[in-house]
This record gives sequence, C-alpha cells and structure tokens, in this order.
Amino acid sequence: MAQTFHNVETKLSAADAAKRIQDAALKEKFGVLDVMNLKQTMAGKGITYDDEAIVISVCEPNYAKKILTLESTAASCLPCRISVTTRKGLTTASVPLPSATFALFDNPALTKLVAETEPMLKRIVDAAKA
Repeated sequence: MAQTFHNVETKLSAADAAKRIQDAALKEKFGVLDVMNLKQTMAGKGITYDDEAIVISVCEPNYAKKILTLESTAASCLPCRISVTTRKGLTTASVPLPSATFALFDNPALTKLVAETEPMLKRIVDAAKA
C-alpha cells in the first residue's frame, strides 16, 4: 500500500514543533495561511480536550494555481494542512501526502504535478524533529 501520510515524532512541545514547521514552510516558499489550535477552539465551546492539536494551513501559490488549472474541484483539498498533536506525552507532526489526497481525482497530470510538492512538504514536517 502506498504511503498516505508523512509522520514525524519529536521531543518538542506541540507549540515548539508548530513554530518550527511554520518557519520551515516560509523557507520552502509556502505561505502560512492559518494556525488553528483545536484544543483552544474546543475549550471556547466548553469542551475539554486534554491533548494538543494544532493545524497549520500552508500553500505554495504557484502550485495552487497549477492544481486549480488542471482540476478546479481540487480546491476542496487546498490548502495543505499539517497537524501537530500530542498523545501520552509524545508529539507528532503529520501531513497527508498530496499523491494520496489528489489521487481521488483520477487525473494523471494532477498526480504528477502534486508529487513535486511532496519533498518540500516532507522537509517542512521534518523541521519538527528535535
């Protein structure tokens, strides 16, 4: 079975790993569109969640334009989302691989294009390693 996620475990806190990921995204020419702290969002709704869950939305605009030109309905898969979560004291950074996500569209040109972004996204997530 093909790999669908790139996961990295780290000794960093979720906040520190998220910061490293954001810095790495900028170095790779990705924009950081949003950082959502799900634990805080849930707390604001009166829901207690004990672990950390941060979602960082990133996008490389040149690739986004090419993706949308090939398949406009692929907008539902943009931007790329990188998660930083904790469970039992372990922090994990994770990104769904574009080759898996965009395979849903059955468009060989799109599959080839998004494969070009995977090394960049992996380097961004790898920045969370301690």
